[in-house]
Amino acid sequence: MNAHDKAKAITSMKGGEHRVSALTAYDYPTARILDEAGVDMILVGDSLGMVVLGFPDTTHVTLEMMTHHTAAVARGVTNALIIGDMPINSYETPAQALATAHALVQAGADVVKLEGGIRQLEKIRTIIEGRHPRYRSSRNATTTSFGRGWIQKERQNQGGVCRHSRRRPCSPRSRLFRHRARKHRA
Repeated sequence: MNAHDKAKAITSMKGGEHRVSALTAYDYPTARILDEAGVDMILVGDSLGMVVLGFPDTTHVTLEMMTHHTAAVARGVTNALIIGDMPINSYETPAQALATAHALVQAGADVVKLEGGIRQLEKIRTIIEGRHPRYRSSRNATTTSFGRGWIQKERQNQGGVCRHSRRRPCSPRSRLFRHRARKHRA
């Protein structure tokens, strides 16, 4: 199934009985398992910088890292729609946005995701007009997801309080460790 057919199938699910499922994968075995389990969309997110590569945040993730992991995921997927995340600083100009989108699609992404909403309109138009009509725009560039929790980057960078711990600056792993601790206490 090509990218257009995958996107059309997911769009047709809107309002139907089947809910759309989306999970994150960074490597071949995880992507293959998720695809075989019937996950509709697989995101290759820039969160791989923290989850896989051990960086303190996603700002260290490069386009080369994203294309490497997108290609690995693409090798394991036959049915799911693959979403390639455009890393920060890889779409500062419309031309750069087009080149980044092209690189992710060449690596195996069916669609690309960029953050910034309406502020990225010119870049999105360039991607569409540049023969890459496959894109998805995220509305809020200041949040990133980790599992099912949301971490406010603005608060983290300003030394704010993590909404998961309410005590210390937010860590991407706060929710995960808190969840595991509760599990062991029970």
